[in-house]
Amino acid sequence: MRLVMTLLIRNEIDIIADFLTYHLAQGVDFICITDNGSTDGTLDVVARFVPTGRICLLIEEDQDYRQYAWVTRMALLAKELLKADWIINSDADEFWHAAGGTLKNVLATASADVLHVRRRNMIPPVEGQDLHVLKHGTLAVTNPVADRARSKLIRRVSAKAVCRARGLTGIGQGNHEAHYDRPVTSANEERITIYHYPIRTYAQFEAKVIQGGAAYTRNTEFDPSVGGHWRRWYRTWQEGDLRAEYDRIVLGEAERAAAQGDGILAHDDTIARFFR
Repeated sequence: MRLVMTLLIRNEIDIIADFLTYHLAQGVDFICITDNGSTDGTLDVVARFVPTGRICLLIEEDQDYRQYAWVTRMALLAKELLKADWIINSDADEFWHAAGGTLKNVLATASADVLHVRRRNMIPPVEGQDLHVLKHGTLAVTNPVADRARSKLIRRVSAKAVCRARGLTGIGQGNHEAHYDRPVTSANEERITIYHYPIRTYAQFEAKVIQGGAAYTRNTEFDPSVGGHWRRWYRTWQEGDLRAEYDRIVLGEAERAAAQGDGILAHDDTIARFFR
C-alpha cells in the first residue's frame, strides 16, 4: 500500500521540519508540498528534505488562497504520478497520529473509501514560558464545548477526510471533503487522531492572520462566508485589537485551570513523546 500526503504551506518556519520528520516516520511514503509564497526560510528547510527522495515541491504564485484547487492538483498528482492508494490532505499544524501503530497500518485495514478523522485542538504554552509547543506536553481539548464565546480553541472542530485514491476527482476547500467519479462509502476513523496546533505563539498567530485575511480579501471567487474567522480576525488586526483577541482565545492560567476542572482540557504529551 502506498500512502501519500499533500501539504499546502506558507511561512511555517517554526513547525515545518518537525512536521516532515514526524510524518515520514509515521508510514507516509511521499509528501507532495505546494509553497504559496513563503518568505521566512520555510523553503530552505523543505529543501533539506528533498534529497530523501520522498518530497515533491511545487510553487504556487497566486495569492488568492484557492486552496481547493491547489490541493486538488496535488491529490491528482499523488493518484496518477505517485500511484497512491490513500491520500491525506494536511495542513502544517496538523499531526496525524495512529494509536498503536502507524498511519499505514490503520489504513491497510480500512474498508470505507473516505475516512473522517477528528481533530483535537492543542493549547499553546502560557506566553513567556518559552516552551516548544510540540516537544513539551501541553493541554489538549478532550471534551469540546459548543460555546464559541468561551474560546474558539475549546469548541468542537470539523473532521478532516482521508481519501482512497481510486476515482478521486477533487478536494473541497479546507480538506474536509473529497469528490469522486463513482459512489463511495465513508466512515469515522477513531484509530487516528489529528493533534492540531493552529495557534503556537502570538507572533505566529498575528502573521497567520495577516497573510490569511489578506488572501481571502483578494479572492473574488468565494462567498464572503468562506474563511469567515480569518476575515474577522484580519479586521480585528486592522483595528489594533488582535492581541486582546489572542489572549481570549488561548486562555489565561485561571481560565485554563477552570477548563481542566470542568473536564474540557487535559494534559497530553502524545506528540511530545515522539520527539523526546
